[in-house]
Amino acid sequence: MEVDRSGIFLTVLFLMSVMLSGISSFAQNRLSVSSTGSVYLDFKTSYLAGQKNLFMIDDSKWLNYTILVTPNEPTYSISVQIVSGIVPSGVDIKLKVLPCTVSGKGIPGTPVGEIRLSHIPQVIIDNIGTCFTGSGTRTGHQLIYSVDIKDYDKLQAQGTAIYLLFTITP
Repeated sequence: MEVDRSGIFLTVLFLMSVMLSGISSFAQNRLSVSSTGSVYLDFKTSYLAGQKNLFMIDDSKWLNYTILVTPNEPTYSISVQIVSGIVPSGVDIKLKVLPCTVSGKGIPGTPVGEIRLSHIPQVIIDNIGTCFTGSGTRTGHQLIYSVDIKDYDKLQAQGTAIYLLFTITP
């Protein structure tokens, strides 16, 4: 028996927060996501035979940080994890971090590539030295969220909220 999935509509809402963990108490150390408003990823089915289903990729968020590393400290890294919410069945939600734009100064970290978001903290940027990436959009590291459909049979019309936590640590 085939299931009619022509009315599937999946909305994933990301709400983000940031945390500094175990770093020096210098007042200038900070981590932020530009325009911390929600990210919406909508999946809509195609009504044309043979055409791939369309899903939205969001690239509107930028990760900015300022960090002062003293000579006796190691480099820092930034991790991300889901702290609330569940990824809907049948999909993986991925995050890709692009290299730092040139507007900052110092030794910005190196993105590790694309990851699949989960409840386990995963490093997304590594080897951060003393640096300033700038602030706001179009500066720092661009964040690109996307949906990878793994099992079409598990897709259901739904909306879900997923809360992400970005943490910078030595």
